[in-house]
Amino acid sequence: MNNLSDYIYDLCQNSIHAEAKTITLTISFYNVLTVIIQDDGSGMDQDTLNKVKNFEYTSNKHRSVGLGLSMIYDLVKQTEGSFELKSKKDHGTTLILTFNHNHIDFPKFGNIGSVISDLYMYEALEQLKIYIKNGQFYKFDLKQILQKQKTLSIKKYIEENINQKLRNIGVDV
Repeated sequence: MNNLSDYIYDLCQNSIHAEAKTITLTISFYNVLTVIIQDDGSGMDQDTLNKVKNFEYTSNKHRSVGLGLSMIYDLVKQTEGSFELKSKKDHGTTLILTFNHNHIDFPKFGNIGSVISDLYMYEALEQLKIYIKNGQFYKFDLKQILQKQKTLSIKKYIEENINQKLRNIGVDV
């Protein structure tokens, strides 16, 4: 994975595979970069959560160990950040990541607008909430946008709008 947006997309895929109807993505820029991914998916019992935290588990039938969480964990540690994973069976999962975004090992942010607009195309996903914070506060609730039909023009609108908001707060997308 080359950009932070690639990691975020992969982690949101976990939420979709857990049958989440709602995903909330919060991106905060203060002294550190904080990324929170919260879903209302199937969640995990304590035994599964412990295995996931030790990177000894995957729901993928083609390999015995998951890659997404271990890779983001490595990036968090390389950039002097923190990693917190909370989940409860039938109540969803929350992943809280912090990064020193000025660290030499921190990747480019990437095209988060494209990631969000791609997620918006998933039929099973009913709501995608995006919060961008940095002194300014932007909220995108795709349920309101989805009152319109899922089309390529709306997908492009979402991508451009989110990327513009990120550029407004100094993110190089």
